[in-house]
Amino acid sequence: MELRERPEYDLKIIGRNLRRLREAKHLTAQQVRDYLRLGSVQAVYKYERGLSYPQTDAMFALMELYGASLRDIVEDHTFWIEWTDMVFLICRRGYPAVFVETDDRGESIYSRSARMWQYYYSWQKKG
Repeated sequence: MELRERPEYDLKIIGRNLRRLREAKHLTAQQVRDYLRLGSVQAVYKYERGLSYPQTDAMFALMELYGASLRDIVEDHTFWIEWTDMVFLICRRGYPAVFVETDDRGESIYSRSARMWQYYYSWQKKG
């Protein structure tokens, strides 16, 4: 069995996700502190600011509390839109996720996954 390279995890992304998940459950940092039995609420804020990782048992407890998977915590879930002329891309995790072309009034002509668009675009450039 060939081992892949060990992934790197970004403290800031993990912190941002922990905060997003807590807020989605309408929990205060104090409630999370009580749940984890931490000494102070500052530990929760340190996790959420990306200054330190929760210990393993605390991370598992947070996943249980938030109903979250490991991917929900470690992956970047930010979206943004790039607009150029009559085309815009909805991007996720640093890559285009959806490609939409519009007419001159901004109405959608068609939409497709960015992977299909990248294939189409590379084919057009060859031709």
